[in-house]
Amino acid sequence: MVWGFALFGVLLVNMFSFDAYSIAWNEPGDKIAFSVMQFFFETKSWRLFSFLFGFGFALQLSRAEECGSKFAPVYLRRLVILFS
Repeated sequence: MVWGFALFGVLLVNMFSFDAYSIAWNEPGDKIAFSVMQFFFETKSWRLFSFLFGFGFALQLSRAEECGSKFAPVYLRRLVILFS
């Protein structure tokens, strides 16, 4: 549930940047909607997403320590897949 909210917030913030400075978005209602979106979603969704990403990393690390397996190769493989 929280992951979905964080991803929705990131998606909502990024959707605005696709055509944010178009002439079609100059109405007062559009500016109000943008201000509301900035206040409620922009900073909070990035923080929540970053927190959950770090929490997932901590869970993976603790489970690897419990099982006695090496964590670095699995983590590096996931980072390579993430950055590619």
